[in-house]
Amino acid sequence: PPRSKSRSRQRGDSREERRRREDERRREDDRRRDDDRRRREDDRRRDDRRDDRGRADRRDERGSGGGRGGRGGGGGRDEEDFNDPDEPDITITVEGPNATHCYRASVEMVKPKDSSAGRGSTGTKMRVTAAWQGDRKSAVRDAFSLKRAWRRGGFEEVYKTKTQLRDKRFGR
Repeated sequence: PPRSKSRSRQRGDSREERRRREDERRREDDRRRDDDRRRREDDRRRDDRRDDRGRADRRDERGSGGGRGGRGGGGGRDEEDFNDPDEPDITITVEGPNATHCYRASVEMVKPKDSSAGRGSTGTKMRVTAAWQGDRKSAVRDAFSLKRAWRRGGFEEVYKTKTQLRDKRFGR
């Protein structure tokens, strides 16, 4: 039997509908794929900010032997060792956790009369901070680096070391 015009139009409409639906599905699949990719990139960035260490270090931090007397050992270093009572011109602390659960070393020291480093007038207390780290252990490591710098060359050396630590942290 011959086909009527109305039937061929209906069939044409359904093809167009099918094409539209297929296009919509493709677009939706593309959107989902893009969302998944963005989510993975965000997770990767968050992990990079949070921590630049391996899993074993994180396990130590959770209590399976980290710190003094634990089987993981902390190298015998603790915050008690930061400040020397014979050195009243410098105070070292570890700040944190902040809103993103990071820590950083902070040094408060008296600026010597003959120094031009940093801002502020000479003889005043100045605060120098290292970069935020993803874990307390890294911040403690930075604090000890700053303490060694103070012993090596005083204020100027602490300032240089702080800059080096920040450059290292941000991969410069």
